[in-house]
Amino acid sequence: MIVAALAIYVVVALKKKVHVVVDDETLLDRDFATFRRLFDSFTVTGADGKRQPLKAVLCVSEERLAAGKGDPGLVARVDPQADICYCEAKHVQSLYANTARNESRDFDAYSGRVLILDEVDALVIDEEPNEPFVYPNNELSQMATSVAEALLGGAKPETLSEVKNSGHP
Repeated sequence: MIVAALAIYVVVALKKKVHVVVDDETLLDRDFATFRRLFDSFTVTGADGKRQPLKAVLCVSEERLAAGKGDPGLVARVDPQADICYCEAKHVQSLYANTARNESRDFDAYSGRVLILDEVDALVIDEEPNEPFVYPNNELSQMATSVAEALLGGAKPETLSEVKNSGHP
């Protein structure tokens, strides 16, 4: 419930799109089915300024999509127009890889999205983590360490120049 509530908050309050990534197809199906009615009960303001239903979708295989007989909540790929998209890591990897290969390389679109990793331990901690979520980054590691140490020492978040001047969101 916490992940679904966070996804709704991000969409409704922060006005960003959400990708909820679950590493297990069975859990993915179960969680989306459990919260679909909740998602359907919310509305968002569209680009035209009008209220419209929150659009939540589930990424599934092509076979499952065909068997779904036109269910608008099922998609074969991450739908960039969906407010909330429940998917496996492979779906998000495909979307980001396609964006990187695209001539326009519109990485600014990422700023309007939030990635929520459900069951994060399965994605980044277990024996064989998904590479796109686990990679060395010395600059960010040093920044995170210095910020954590400053906060531990009593610094206020608004005074942390490492974050303000880093260029990272």
